[in-house]
Order: sequence, then structure tokens, then C-alpha cells
Amino acid sequence: VAFPRVGPTLGVVLLVLIAFQGTYSMWLLVRITHRINSPRVRNFADVCEHGFGAQGRTFAEVIVFALQMGVCCVFISLVSTNLRTFAHGA
Repeated sequence: VAFPRVGPTLGVVLLVLIAFQGTYSMWLLVRITHRINSPRVRNFADVCEHGFGAQGRTFAEVIVFALQMGVCCVFISLVSTNLRTFAHGA
């Protein structure tokens, strides 16, 4: 849906930028966990708690929850659109 709206060139550029951002974020997480060097620090919430205390952990957990809920909503929307297209086309 996004590619027809922005065009193939801008769509590919934005896709590459988003992929880079995700990869860079994971690289930073691994780098920070190695620098902290604690077996208790393994994910974003642990890193935020280490840096900002309990409020940092809560913030990270809320953000991750919101992101996961958004992904689930988009997935449900895609499935329902495909099922509707299939049902009307059959």
C-alpha cells in the first residue's frame, strides 16, 4: 500500500532507511549490553533500568508493548483485507 502512494524510488529509499535504523538499534543494544557486562542486562528494559532506574524500565516496557500492539493491529488488518479480497473474488 505504501509503495504506490510514494512511488518506487522513495519507497525503496525509505525501506532501506527503516531497515538501517532497526539494524543500528539492535547493534547499539548488543554494544551496550557488552559494555555493561552484566548477566542481568539482556534487553531494552534491562538497559533502561540500568541507566534510568525503575522509571526507565517502565518506560521501555510501555514502548515495547505499544510497538507490539501496533504490529498486531497491522497484521490483523492485513489478514482481514486479504480474506475480504479472497471472499469477494471467489
